[in-house]
Amino acid sequence: MSKNNSSPAISGETTITIPCRVGPTMFRDFAMFDTLIRQKRLRSPILFFCIMGFFALICYIFRAHADQAVLMGNVLLGVGVVIPAGYLLNFYLSVRAQAKKLKLDPPRLVYTLNFTDAPDGVTVTSPNKSEGTLRLNWNNLFGAWRVKNAIYFYASERQAFLLPDGQASVSADVLWDFLREKLPAEKLHDRRH
Repeated sequence: MSKNNSSPAISGETTITIPCRVGPTMFRDFAMFDTLIRQKRLRSPILFFCIMGFFALICYIFRAHADQAVLMGNVLLGVGVVIPAGYLLNFYLSVRAQAKKLKLDPPRLVYTLNFTDAPDGVTVTSPNKSEGTLRLNWNNLFGAWRVKNAIYFYASERQAFLLPDGQASVSADVLWDFLREKLPAEKLHDRRH
């Protein structure tokens, strides 16, 4: 097992171990990324705001020619702001409630991942022995997204594992390089910029 955090690359038979401790902030950041950015669900509230803003602008332009045009513009703009804001607030509150339900405060060990060079070289172990061990094949993985302070490792489109920086037996850069060796380029997404 490699414990050298400064090694520039992985070589030979290597096992990377990541005991993942997840807290409410990490969970919230992941949920917001996964839902709003990766699944592109932020588009709908933005589109709704743009449509309402466009109609409000038309009302403001014709304010000299129509009674109550400014009032109608204000109503449309208000609806365009309030409904998306309500959607985002509801989403945030549901994520916070889910983090409480999962008892992530203080951060706790949720699972341990082991990566090896073998074709079925991804092993996920839960601290709860009754859940058993999950083995994954490199060829069947959905992808990995690198964000500031973490890597989101997706076994499938709907199942992800959070890999916070500083918790692996290697540095985050070495871990990302290892994933680049194992996954095709189209499955890797660097979102740090």
